[in-house]
Amino acid sequence: AGDIPVSLKLSRLHDGDAFVRIACSRGEVKVDKQVEIGVTVTPTYGPTRSVTLEHPFENPNWPPGFHGSFSQMLADFERAIAGEVTPIADVADARRATALLEWAYARRTPQRPALAPNRPTVLVTGGTGFIGGHLVDRLSADGAVNVRTLVRSPGSCANLARFPVEMTPTNLLEAASVTAATKDARVIYHLAYGQETNAAKITIDGTRNVVEAGIAAGAECVVVLSTMYVFGFPADGREMDETAPYSPYGGEYGESKTRMERWCLERAKSSGKTRIVILNPTCVFGPEGGAYTTMPVEMARDGRFCWIDGGRGTCNYTYVENVVDAVLVAAANPAAHGQRFIISDGHMSWREFFGPLLAPLVVPVPSYTPDQVRNLPRFGPPFSPRDLLKAIITSGEVRTVAKRSAFVRRWFASMADGDTLRPSFDQQMGFKESLRNSKEAAFPPDWLIELFGTATNVFSARKAQRVLGWTPRVPYEAARDTTIAWLADNGFYRK
Repeated sequence: AGDIPVSLKLSRLHDGDAFVRIACSRGEVKVDKQVEIGVTVTPTYGPTRSVTLEHPFENPNWPPGFHGSFSQMLADFERAIAGEVTPIADVADARRATALLEWAYARRTPQRPALAPNRPTVLVTGGTGFIGGHLVDRLSADGAVNVRTLVRSPGSCANLARFPVEMTPTNLLEAASVTAATKDARVIYHLAYGQETNAAKITIDGTRNVVEAGIAAGAECVVVLSTMYVFGFPADGREMDETAPYSPYGGEYGESKTRMERWCLERAKSSGKTRIVILNPTCVFGPEGGAYTTMPVEMARDGRFCWIDGGRGTCNYTYVENVVDAVLVAAANPAAHGQRFIISDGHMSWREFFGPLLAPLVVPVPSYTPDQVRNLPRFGPPFSPRDLLKAIITSGEVRTVAKRSAFVRRWFASMADGDTLRPSFDQQMGFKESLRNSKEAAFPPDWLIELFGTATNVFSARKAQRVLGWTPRVPYEAARDTTIAWLADNGFYRK
């Protein structure tokens, strides 16, 4: 028809709607994959209406939807074999489609510089995670270094596969494997930590293997990402800085991070030319984030989020891109060796922090005291397996806090078969479905008390500002708006 613009958006990282929207001079026409037998017409002036076929297939007994489409396709295929003319795609259609794809690939502009033999190599562990993904994005966009990532399995690498990086399957508990992957790395960014079986061992021993391999390889620096949870939250609400004693919070997660930190700081005293730096970020949020980004939105959308005492507790927050800045400047600053640094953009109440992220949902968020949450009328402690499983993937803090629930332990124990505690797929789906259909499923889980509770401690980043020269480059307002736009763009506000 002549120079009509077409916009195509695809994603293998996020769930989204599948549709074609045709913008016309007097409205739009939308073909939605969820509606197999019709289209939606929205005039510029006038009500939206759906146009559907009562009997879309040649056999009225075929179901009017996905299965019916396959029935019709097979019928057309049978006719095509017999040489009859049918609407089914043929070789000519395939040739045209393939030619179009080849045309597009030939004109694609690479978004990242390719790997090059004359550039130094940096190593990233945890590159498949939230912060690690943003770090890999930044490093690969800069093009000054080759990026090598250590990965546990190909199944977790969809995000990394977008970038020109070297992905090396490695078991952090196997020292020889780590040493081989680290051999020529100039800088090592160690962001990985244990999340599943042997979580503490991976956090502690895996870090030791990475640091020792880096020292043996003569790396310039190893930056190790830890957490504010190693400091804990004293009841007196005092301001926290790096002089605070270790008082780990969050069970195994905080304790294993503390042991890992102690070892790294001691090893830094004899690490030769390899510098070792520890970073302790506060609550990290932003696009792709979990515990402090998507999880509260999804829980509120499903009626399972609440304010604890009106959300008056203090949230110490850090935008993910500002954390990446801190990681990079820490690796480049010789004065950072053998030290740890709290990384925090600022602080506000939980209600102030989460309020804007939840606002587009336009749903009520109740407020309970901690005792009210614990005493909500339901079976066992307040608990949603879907929330917990999502939190397990995205946040070690959430995992260890939620593990305190006796109901969680009873659930997994009830699924036990011999020596394994892993429930079968059918058991998991059946349990989740029964909970989803229960009125009790809408109650907030009790671990919100621990995660978004009433502690008022403020974590100071003055040392990072003084020694590293780090300050939050992206202001809170811009970070908040970018995060909300990402949540909207990826469907988190759809009900």
